[in-house]
Amino acid sequence: MVERGEAQLCIIVDEAAPLGSDQFGSHPLLRVEFLAVHHTSLELGHRRSIDIRGLTSYPLLLMDSQFVLRKRFDAACRIAGLRPNILFECSSRHTLLALAEARHGIAIIPSNALLHRYTLKTLLLTQERKPLQEPVSIYWDKRRLLPRYAQDFCKLLAEYIREVERG
Repeated sequence: MVERGEAQLCIIVDEAAPLGSDQFGSHPLLRVEFLAVHHTSLELGHRRSIDIRGLTSYPLLLMDSQFVLRKRFDAACRIAGLRPNILFECSSRHTLLALAEARHGIAIIPSNALLHRYTLKTLLLTQERKPLQEPVSIYWDKRRLLPRYAQDFCKLLAEYIREVERG
């Protein structure tokens, strides 16, 4: 929509932006981390994170393969030499969370998902002790004039996200 002039701005995972094009301007906003979310009855210890290798024996609930974050998860599994036990995949984070809450497996979701209405445990997903994450930015088409209010919005949004992340 930004490319066609139907929207001035979009917020997307950087990996989803067209490669090799200087047509788009961007402003970094945050890094979305991958979370392994599961029912409280599933005992994975008292840690705050889990390595991707620690998931191999559990049924996984994943976003479908059209999502960039899913492609990143699949790539991490390939790099680690893993074949994940995929029980279910869909396009709805809330469906995955509801299935995890109903004890059907571990949902792999981005950290910007709303979790407050679910009774679930959350672990940061890591690979070789590093969090799995993807940068997210706000993009615009540089071929069109970006109004001053839109420029200000990009800066204010980035500042607000930094403040919220600091807590």
